[in-house]
Amino acid sequence: MKTQLEHWRVLDAVVTYGGVSQAGTHLHRTQSAISYSLKQLEEQAGIALLELTGRKLQLTAAGHQLLREARQILQRMALLDQQVSLLAQGVESSLTIAIEQIAPLAPILNILQQIQTQYPHINIQWHDVVLSETDSALSQYDADLMISAHVPVNHTGIAWQTVTLIAVATPEHALNQKTQLNLSDLTHHTQAVIRDKGQIKRDIGWLASPKRWTVDTLSMAHHLVRSGLAYAWLPLHLVEADCQQGILQPLPLTEGSRQQATLHLVLNPNKAQGTVVNKLKAALTR
Repeated sequence: MKTQLEHWRVLDAVVTYGGVSQAGTHLHRTQSAISYSLKQLEEQAGIALLELTGRKLQLTAAGHQLLREARQILQRMALLDQQVSLLAQGVESSLTIAIEQIAPLAPILNILQQIQTQYPHINIQWHDVVLSETDSALSQYDADLMISAHVPVNHTGIAWQTVTLIAVATPEHALNQKTQLNLSDLTHHTQAVIRDKGQIKRDIGWLASPKRWTVDTLSMAHHLVRSGLAYAWLPLHLVEADCQQGILQPLPLTEGSRQQATLHLVLNPNKAQGTVVNKLKAALTR
C-alpha cells in the first residue's frame, strides 16, 4: 500500500514543531489523530521512521532521508495549491516577455523580482530580440509584453526609456590615438555589429565600415570592443563603468558619437492581459 501525502505532512509537523502535541495544535487535530497518522505512515512504508530517545521522538536514519524527499513534494504541492487558487482569481501562471538587447536590465529585473516575490508560482519566459526581430516577436514567442525601440505595424506602444548609444573602443585602439575623428576615419577599422535575426533585415545606425565582426548578442559585441578587436556603438548604461575605469574610451568623433533610441512597452493585442502582465506594465511605467 502506498503512503499518503497527508501522513507525510503530519510527520513533517511533528519534527518541525517538536512533538505530537505541538503538531496537533498546528494542524488543529487531536494527539490521538496525530499518533494514528504516524502509525499508519510507518505501516504503509514498512520501515521505522521515528524512535523514542528519552522522552522525545527522533527521526531514524531512514526517516531523515525519506522526510527530506517528502518535504520537496509537500513544497511543490503547496505551490500547486497556490497556483490553482491564483488561476481561479484570474492570475496567470506564466509570463512571456521579449526584451530588445539594448534595454537596461536593472529596472526590469528589479520589477520582475518584486513580481516573483508576490507570485512565486509564476513561470517567466524571457526572449532577447534585436532589430527587425521585434516585428514578429509578439507572435513568434507569443509574448505578453515587449520592450522594443521599434513598434510593429498595427501595434501601439508606450514610450518607456531613451537609451544613448555611444561609440567606444579601448584607450589603446588606433582610433583613440587621435584627438579628432570624422566618420570617414572609421572605415579603416573593424566595427562590431549585431546580426539582425528577423525576417525583414533592418539596418540601423552607421554601418559604412567594410571591416566588421557580426555577432548575435550585444554582450559579445561588448567583449570584442573590450578586447581591442573592434569599435562599436554600445549602450551608455552598458559601458559607463568601463569608461570610468579606463577600460573603454569614447571615440573623439566630431559628429555622430552618440545616437538615441527610444524604447517602448508594447502589449500583445491578441492576448488577454492578466493580473501579472498588468502589474508589470504599471510598475515599468510608474
